[in-house]
Amino acid sequence: MPRSFLQAAVFILWLFPPLPAVAQEAGCTSLGADALTYVRHPTPVLQAGKEDWHAGGVLHIAVCQVDDVFHMYYTGLAKTGYAYRSIGHASSTDGVHWQRKSTPVLTRGEADEFDDVHVHMPSVIYDAGAEKFRMWYVGYQNNRGNTIGYAESADGAAWQKKGQVLGFGAPQTFDQGSLREPSVLYDPRTRLYKMWYNGTLPSQHYGPTGYAISEDGVHWGRVTAVNGDQERFIGIHVVKRKGCYHGWYGTGPEIGYARSKDGLRWDWPDPEIVLPRGDSFDSRYLQAPVVIIDEAAGKVRLWYNGATGAEETLAVGYAEAALK
Repeated sequence: MPRSFLQAAVFILWLFPPLPAVAQEAGCTSLGADALTYVRHPTPVLQAGKEDWHAGGVLHIAVCQVDDVFHMYYTGLAKTGYAYRSIGHASSTDGVHWQRKSTPVLTRGEADEFDDVHVHMPSVIYDAGAEKFRMWYVGYQNNRGNTIGYAESADGAAWQKKGQVLGFGAPQTFDQGSLREPSVLYDPRTRLYKMWYNGTLPSQHYGPTGYAISEDGVHWGRVTAVNGDQERFIGIHVVKRKGCYHGWYGTGPEIGYARSKDGLRWDWPDPEIVLPRGDSFDSRYLQAPVVIIDEAAGKVRLWYNGATGAEETLAVGYAEAALK
């Protein structure tokens, strides 16, 4: 028998999996392009740095807000050698103009550790009760693949790794080959951390979106692969607002939006796309959106990766929409 709330939740969802996706317009106010107008900032808000560790481009970001300061954690791509990936930190008071550190805040692990090649794709929240930043990130190991690790920080600058927290799925499951692009939120109603991530088989580059829950952010229980069009969400970022889940994600070249009452069954408004390709730094594709719903400012704030050119020059773009 299940011995904790987490085990019970996983057990119940295993016995009674979610129903197929259904229309859920009633009760979930749309934050998509059918309701709001997203206005793109004309230039990147963060570009490749001068130092080698992020001179090859910046991508796969996380943004959290603490009081009046936005904190961005981004993947820096080294320009030389193997192009190792590290995680950097920048701060801003308006979400557009950023001041960054010259050195990464999280770097690859020692030989034979799960993150000994790359640390990238962070998801960060600030835990006000514990007065700490919590980061879930992807660690890559050669000949093994990507799995999810965890780190903590008291100030957002100095981080302590706590190890791998979600490894490969069992054989013949959707995430046996890789886990990437986590999006984590804390739900105070259920007192659970909830994670959405991209899981793949060894032969896939993108696959279904997985869903896991945790009581402490460290010990996770897989629940299911998200129902619906499972390969539709490429790097989904999920926010909960007024009892509804809102997700922004890559569609390949553009940014789409969906909504859900339970985080598992999703509904796509028409139009689905909230941000199409631009005509400059993001003319090739947009991906990996991150969203903050800034109630005080009355805005949906959206940051994303933009790429242009045959060599994929990678930068961070920004758009916003006025809440209604």
